[in-house]
Amino acid sequence: MFTVYPPKPADDLEMAEQPDGERVVWVVGSAAVGRYILLGETERKVLLLVDGQRTPQQICEAFQTEHGGKLSLATLTKFLTKLDQTGILAGERSELGAAEGAAQHYVRFKLFNPDKLFARMIPALRWIWTTEFLVVSSAMMLLAMWLSVRDWPQLSAHAGRLITDHFLAVFLAGMLVVFAHEFAHGLTCKVFGGRATEVGVLMVFYFLPALYCNVTGIHLIPERNRRLWVIAAGVYWQLMVGAAGLLVWFAVAPETLLADVALGFALGSLVDVLFNANPLIKLDGYYFLSQWLRLPNLMDRSRAFWRGLWRRLLTGERPEKAYSPRERRIYALHGLLSAVYS
Repeated sequence: MFTVYPPKPADDLEMAEQPDGERVVWVVGSAAVGRYILLGETERKVLLLVDGQRTPQQICEAFQTEHGGKLSLATLTKFLTKLDQTGILAGERSELGAAEGAAQHYVRFKLFNPDKLFARMIPALRWIWTTEFLVVSSAMMLLAMWLSVRDWPQLSAHAGRLITDHFLAVFLAGMLVVFAHEFAHGLTCKVFGGRATEVGVLMVFYFLPALYCNVTGIHLIPERNRRLWVIAAGVYWQLMVGAAGLLVWFAVAPETLLADVALGFALGSLVDVLFNANPLIKLDGYYFLSQWLRLPNLMDRSRAFWRGLWRRLLTGERPEKAYSPRERRIYALHGLLSAVYS
């Protein structure tokens, strides 16, 4: 990154107010880069002074004049560096996110921007995001679940045979559903007023392929229930595919090609749901829980809470951040469970 001087925000800067526990934060980012950070009220005030006219020293002086607070040049420089690395400041941009990917043990390869594709698909698919479709699809899932419980011995026997004899086929069926799962996230985000900026391939632990759809534009959606639906859309799609596969399997003769294909897609879909809905790793279940609790960066904050607790127990040092009783309960429980699971 090479920011312009005096520093100024990127032309495509976006800022949205979001609840964060018992306080309000601001989600700020660049639409083109597709990365967003959380700013507190004081940081937002500083950002609003970064206008391309003031030098850093003048920004410090303006902050003291307009808001009565003290802002050192060193603190401002650190803040501007953070904005620059996220792509929020105007200037020449290099590829972002590589370092973050390395830290999380994955490699990303961007394929294309799906915005125009989704815009063409949505008019023909808008019936999906209706109450009627929700009712019908939910009824389909309940029927599939009831039939599975009723005929569990027969179903489990055929499922075991299929996994033993055709494990690779079941795995590939699951991968196909997972790829479509990402489109469910992106399309739902687009329908509800957000933005999907990127589709690509993710190599988890550098060897396991997965498709991803960047829906960081979810922060532009003001209604929390709609943001939750964007996050849940992928798992909901997998549940529908699994239910449809089971219903087909129950309807046709067993051990035929059609029955095996249907059951293979059902198994591939439903097994992956168990993995993807886990709230203790950073997949859909985790992001749903974080959004539902109104606590962004839940895992990082939970682990920071435990680090502060251990420091206090070992050294008597009190943590700088004060937590509400609700936050203490949530961070203590999630931090413990996620650490044990990991």
